[in-house]
Amino acid sequence: MEAHASRCVTFGWLTMSVFHPLWTFRLRPIADIRVRGSIGLMRGEYFFWVVASGASLGGCSSVYDIRARIIDGTLAFVADTDFFGNPDCIRGITVESDQGPAATPSKGDDATAVRNGVYWEQTFASPSCENPFPVKYAAKLSGPLFVYADGETKSVKAKPLIWGVTYSVSAESSGSAYGGGKFRITDGGKVINLPR
Repeated sequence: MEAHASRCVTFGWLTMSVFHPLWTFRLRPIADIRVRGSIGLMRGEYFFWVVASGASLGGCSSVYDIRARIIDGTLAFVADTDFFGNPDCIRGITVESDQGPAATPSKGDDATAVRNGVYWEQTFASPSCENPFPVKYAAKLSGPLFVYADGETKSVKAKPLIWGVTYSVSAESSGSAYGGGKFRITDGGKVINLPR
């Protein structure tokens, strides 16, 4: 083991740099890295982040945007398209008001969730992903409900949404993909998607 620059340690062919909170590795022979503060300057080298460090931050999960749309006269949620593709189904969905009034719990609802602003919530046991996008608001969804440690399923039947209130929608899909978005329904019934 030999010292390499002020904040790097070399173990045979592998050099670890500790100037950043994430470990970085590089193969030798390599030109010097000069360190200024917490930023390394790289010259003439192959430099890469270890996949494990990226995986430890995000695991194997991914994030996607959800957009609210009117489809056949009904509010629906779609996964926003991007370069990497999108999930095609959900195994859990929650719609809640950001700062609007709480709904009234129905029989069988998770009353605490409703008091906290949830307007609709269904969570299914993993690996169930039987509900394809687009997902229509208040639709009867399929799959075995997730049972929490207290033996309850803790779902919320869909409540009427209020025009002018901002809502957040979040969903979990197969492969530990998580989606989210914000929307508002105008007085004229038009859906506006908002930045998260």
